[in-house]
Amino acid sequence: MKRIEMILIVVLLIMPGFTGFAQETGEAEALPFSAISLSWSVEEMQDIMDWQEEAKFLFTGDMMFHMPQIEGAKRSEGGGYDFSYSFSAIESMVLGVDLAVANLETTLSGERIPYRGYPQFNTPDEAAQAIKAAGFDVLMTANNHSVDGGKQGLLRTLSVLDDLGFQHTGTKMAMDEAVLIVEVKGIRVAMINGTYGLNGLESYLTAEERVDLIRMIGDGARIEAEIGQVQDKVDFVIVLPHWGQEYQRQPSSQQKKLADRWFDAGADAIIGSHPHVIQPMEWRENGQFIAYSLGNAISNQRERAGKPAYWRFTEDGVLLLMTLSRNPWTDETEIAELRAQPTHVERNWTGEKWTHRIVPASPDDLETKQSWERTKEQVPGDQDSQNLSEIVMNV
Repeated sequence: MKRIEMILIVVLLIMPGFTGFAQETGEAEALPFSAISLSWSVEEMQDIMDWQEEAKFLFTGDMMFHMPQIEGAKRSEGGGYDFSYSFSAIESMVLGVDLAVANLETTLSGERIPYRGYPQFNTPDEAAQAIKAAGFDVLMTANNHSVDGGKQGLLRTLSVLDDLGFQHTGTKMAMDEAVLIVEVKGIRVAMINGTYGLNGLESYLTAEERVDLIRMIGDGARIEAEIGQVQDKVDFVIVLPHWGQEYQRQPSSQQKKLADRWFDAGADAIIGSHPHVIQPMEWRENGQFIAYSLGNAISNQRERAGKPAYWRFTEDGVLLLMTLSRNPWTDETEIAELRAQPTHVERNWTGEKWTHRIVPASPDDLETKQSWERTKEQVPGDQDSQNLSEIVMNV
């Protein structure tokens, strides 16, 4: 039972006692709040209970498209590409929330340059179409591959996303607002995405464009200032940094310093990307939450011959399910529930090409068990007794 329902029921139960006390002592009227409470109709009470807004969000990690994925998505007839299979196993979860967010770690630079994977990504537009069809609403676009296709590639990526109806944060057209503010079920949330660097391709943008078109993290001061600028305009602030050291399962000292700085500035949650492995999630004493890295959502990275042993962690990802609740009396918004659904990147050879798919991981499934257990090591919570693959975090 929600807190507001309990309060109303308790008030109604004790009101007759207060009224009787007033009559026995000769007071002319009942206490004001009892008269107001008793005058509410059932419909009015329900309206007040419904006033407590609640919105469900989903976040996931790095969406990367290496050449085996691009070749695997190529249609055998008719031309073009179809990436829908990559998201088919998680589509119901993504569509089941109010707003879904992912990190797009590639560019949509078009056919002026070849489609390619690492080290300078360029992915067919059909990948973004499949992400949209799977139910994702917001994409983070500031990362170390943002200018892999040059300035033109950065701008074309945004144009394609706009045409598909995505909202995005991190890179932008020069005239766009710097901070993305979304309103979901009456709750206004600011999303601030930035990147630590551009893989040495910073010269593709002028100094002015590195401010106008993309958010660079630097020493953290820019994001700190933007938190302060939007705090009074929104109910909740989420920082989405592209940061840390690749393949390291623990956050760096720099990540910790930046997190402290942004939390002190007023951030309510920090959800990171870039390391390609899952890093720890933590609660702070005042209700602030951080997930240092959500790992890979989809990629061709994995444990295999010729790769370091730590690459096995690149097969792991997580769907982070966050419920925000806004209290109508205090006007405060807080995290009401957090769940983690571990995921695994399934990779199969058909005899002709590789297929890649994000699949929910389970401790009872031989194919995905290791991904589930490795993710559980980084998530503070308990296995859901009904939905056995989900981890419920202690809120």
